Amino acid sequence: MKKICMLLALTAFVFTSCSNNEDTAINQAENSSLLSRIKVVHIKNGQIVPASRVGNDSTDTALSFKTLKDFTDFKALLKYKSTEEKQMIVKSLGFNNMYSIYEEADAELDSIGEIAQSEEEFKTLYANYKKEYEDILVGNGYDQTDLSLYIPASEDENTDAFIAGKEKLVSINDKVIKMDFQKVMNSADMTIYGTSVPNNPSSGSTAATSSSSSTSSTTSESDWATNSFIKKNGHKKTIFACSFTKEHAVRFHFGAQKKMWYGWKRDNNRDFYYRLEYLEGVDEKGRSAEIKPTYTDNTYHFFLKWKTGNLNVSIGDAIEASGPVITRYQVTGDVYVWTDMMVDKDSNGNIIHGKFDKIPMAGQESIYPQLSKDKAYKCRIRLKE
Repeated sequence: MKKICMLLALTAFVFTSCSNNEDTAINQAENSSLLSRIKVVHIKNGQIVPASRVGNDSTDTALSFKTLKDFTDFKALLKYKSTEEKQMIVKSLGFNNMYSIYEEADAELDSIGEIAQSEEEFKTLYANYKKEYEDILVGNGYDQTDLSLYIPASEDENTDAFIAGKEKLVSINDKVIKMDFQKVMNSADMTIYGTSVPNNPSSGSTAATSSSSSTSSTTSESDWATNSFIKKNGHKKTIFACSFTKEHAVRFHFGAQKKMWYGWKRDNNRDFYYRLEYLEGVDEKGRSAEIKPTYTDNTYHFFLKWKTGNLNVSIGDAIEASGPVITRYQVTGDVYVWTDMMVDKDSNGNIIHGKFDKIPMAGQESIYPQLSKDKAYKCRIRLKE
């Protein structure tokens, strides 16, 4: 009964903000019914083990769907939700999915970095750490200095890591199926590391990779990066990349890393801010439910105060050109990127706050740290396909 009440409350929370039309109540009821039909089952040797026989035996767990339609409906439910919303839905079912394991692994790596008293001790602890997760998560095959582990690539990266668990299993109509994950990092992370790492022969972008002793960015427009950059400032890195998804949405990737012994790992204590200028070729109707921008003029600020080291945001759908053309999709514009370390401060080191009239973030206050363009990392958007 407690689980049913939780599902009803969760469904109401997720869908109340998504639609104000007369179909909202119907959608809430349908999705509440769907969630109530999804169970967590125990699996051993590829077979579902009745709860009464689980005992102390070692078993795997998986989400169980009565029908293929329930499975596809659940994927559709998750597809356009934010990461936080997806996790709320899955956690309400009492299931520990791959994304949760990914978060736990990242926290464990932080702990290892703090516990180790020497580089040799860290190497030993890190080797054991990688072995623990080797069948679940993957390393960065493009940057050997990156110590973090990543969610592997799969067919539907919007939902698969939220549905699969440690053993990548799912049950549909009492049939146990192993979901297909590859041994390489997911496409969102590969966008930055696979196409923007210096000297990578497959690079399709002009990535600016630089080191500096301050957060002042490049001032000459001729030195701007195109589509991606990696900026290093002391023991901190800021990473940005823009790309098309399979569905031709325009995706922004924001990443942060911090130094750890002989390498780098995700820095999950960063806020990101960005400003778009002269954006062309993007349809605002395809905007992400995560940020809900309102494109009313040529300049926009977005405030992503989520304390994360890895964030992907869809800013809208690329507009498809009509008629016989060589380039079907083309998006241009400029983007300015800041982290919380780059906001304006007074002579005493206190953050200076500014008030903005147009904040395209639903439910957020209009007072934010003041941001100076000359302190931003700058990047040209020049996407075409």
